[in-house]
Amino acid sequence: MRRYLGLLAALAAVMMLLVACRGDSRLDADVTSAPTEAGVTAAAIENADSMAKSQTEYAKTGGIWVTGEGRVSVEPDLAVVNVGVESQAETVAQARADAAEAMSNVVQAVKGRGLTDADIQTTSFEIRPQYQYQEIERDGGRVERRVLVGYIVRNSAAIDIRDLDAIGPIVDDVAAAGGDLTRINGINFTVEDTKPFMEELRGMAFQEATSKAEHFADLAGVTLGELLSISEGGAAPAPLRADAGVMMEAAAMSRTTPISAGGAELRLTVSALFGIQAAEVESSDSKSKSQTEYAKTDIWVTGEGRVSVEPDLAVVNVGVESQAETVAQARADAAEAMSSVVRAVKGYGLTDADIQTTSFEIWPQYQYQEIERDGVRVDRQVLVGYTVRNSAAIDVRDLDAIGPIVDDVAAAGGDLTRINGINFTVEDTKPFMEELRGMAFQEAMSKAEHFADLAGVALGELLSISEGGAAAPDQADYGIKLMAAELSMTTPISAGGAELRLTVSALFGVQ
Repeated sequence: MRRYLGLLAALAAVMMLLVACRGDSRLDADVTSAPTEAGVTAAAIENADSMAKSQTEYAKTGGIWVTGEGRVSVEPDLAVVNVGVESQAETVAQARADAAEAMSNVVQAVKGRGLTDADIQTTSFEIRPQYQYQEIERDGGRVERRVLVGYIVRNSAAIDIRDLDAIGPIVDDVAAAGGDLTRINGINFTVEDTKPFMEELRGMAFQEATSKAEHFADLAGVTLGELLSISEGGAAPAPLRADAGVMMEAAAMSRTTPISAGGAELRLTVSALFGIQAAEVESSDSKSKSQTEYAKTDIWVTGEGRVSVEPDLAVVNVGVESQAETVAQARADAAEAMSSVVRAVKGYGLTDADIQTTSFEIWPQYQYQEIERDGVRVDRQVLVGYTVRNSAAIDVRDLDAIGPIVDDVAAAGGDLTRINGINFTVEDTKPFMEELRGMAFQEAMSKAEHFADLAGVALGELLSISEGGAAAPDQADYGIKLMAAELSMTTPISAGGAELRLTVSALFGVQ
């Protein structure tokens, strides 16, 4: 078991980096040593090789392994719009020519809004065959034969937009320029330069890690030792819908596509390993013996803390979806419906900061027609129209207003309305963390004592402890209830209750 302990600790650090972010891979995180004012010595900052060595030592000597996170609220200053064109033809030459013309028109439209070559980056270019299957008779049986019927050419690009107020008009211009060959595969909001925030993030993350380590030491009744190692994860943008954002609401007459950037929160994590100060000074021989015994006998347990809370935030995932024979008509219909949805939501006192676009897509719609070719009935793929989908996440803090808001959204968007779920959560979990940590440690300690009793041994000292994250509310303890209302016909929504959870993993020696 011991050989896996260092690996588990490293994996825990990696998992903490998986925050829900909206950004692209071009972010350049500044990874340097932690600030000395936070109490970290230069010797404590290790490179990757020494960190691996430290984790090996950790598996031998134990300690308190913790993570800390720094968070800074920021305003997104960059939108990356993923656009493209897709053409189909019987020959490669014709499909390529059609795609080239459409993409050239898209680029010209984008540059007409002041963007330059540096703001446009090709992300993919593909030419691939298109096949259909014919059913033929062979050796007295019916079999399918693949037949080449044409070629598809796709050209995609990422467009950087720094004027967030121009996103909606640019999307509209792109759709018009590319015509029915236009494809839009999403919009990502991010912060272009994270470096100015790095020192603050690093300091906050280290202070949180130190505070956790001190709390665990106090819970375990041991003295916190020296910092043995520390490593840093990158800074990543994560959605923070509670912060101020930019919302471009369209008038119904202009039918401009409404896009909302919402807010963003930069996050940075550190992983730190602290030693546990021995109760008495040991000789090198006795210490070596202790580590040998530790390698042979130990009790590894987990504990979980649970706290019941009342949800104070609902995230309603709304959207509109339109279909038409042309991209232009489908886009215009979706823009009008989404603009009506936004106005309905704002009628309940919600602001631009409470609305964040989560996706915007344009894609083709196909049907299959059975035709006769070479005396055989075959299916042919036929383009019949286009679908445009615009989705947003809406933060609702007045939970009593969720039902009426859902009703008004449905009325405003009409038959184009799509509602893809409601998530209830707690906006700030920090006030519950110490209580959760204490409960989790007590459960781990109780398990360890029980195992020691079952094994007929005496429980030894705490050798190491690490903490998992606070989990999302337990689905079993709260839910969304949709019930029939006889008089008001208002959609009834129930937040129910929520339960926060936190886990710890602890390793005890055996005397």
